[in-house]
Amino acid sequence: RLVAETETTAHLTVLDGAEAVYIERVPSPGFIQVNTWVGRRMPIHSTSAGKALAAYLDEAALTDLLAGHPLERFTAKTIVSEAKLRAELKKIREAGVSVDDEENTPGIRCVAAPICAGGTGAEGGGVPIAAVSLTGPAQLTKGERLTFVIDRVKWAARQISQSLGGRAQAPRNPA
Repeated sequence: RLVAETETTAHLTVLDGAEAVYIERVPSPGFIQVNTWVGRRMPIHSTSAGKALAAYLDEAALTDLLAGHPLERFTAKTIVSEAKLRAELKKIREAGVSVDDEENTPGIRCVAAPICAGGTGAEGGGVPIAAVSLTGPAQLTKGERLTFVIDRVKWAARQISQSLGGRAQAPRNPA
C-alpha cells in the first residue's frame, strides 16, 4: 500500500553495527528504479534509515559506533562532521522522521521512520528495532510531495509498530 500510494521504493531496515541493512524491499511500480537489494549494507550517517535508527541509540552506544567508523563523504551533501551528525540525530528524535537529501546518492532522496516494538520508553514508545523508508528521485520527492511521503512513512511506521505492540512516533529518548 505504501509503495502504491507514493510510487517510491520501500525498504525495511535494521541496524548492524555502523550499517543499515535492508531486510526487505518493495520496488516502485514505475520505470525509475533504485539500485538496492535485500542484504545491501549502507552507512548510517548518510542514509535516512541509518539515521532514523542511530538517533535512538544511547549516548555510550552512539559514541562507540562513531569512534570506530569514519564519516565518509559520498556526495557534497553528506554529513561528515560528528557534531553535525549528532545535531541531525537530535532533530530526528524530535521529528520522528529522518530525511536523506541526496546525502548518499546524487539525485536520490529517502525518508525513514523508526519501528518500535513493545517496551515502555520515557514516552511510552519502546525501543526502535527497525526502520521503514521510502526512496525515490529527488526531483519527484520535494515540496508538497515530500510532505506527503513523510506523512505516509510515519503512518506506515506507526501501523507496523502498533501491530508489534509499540508506538512509532515517540520512541524512547536516550537523552
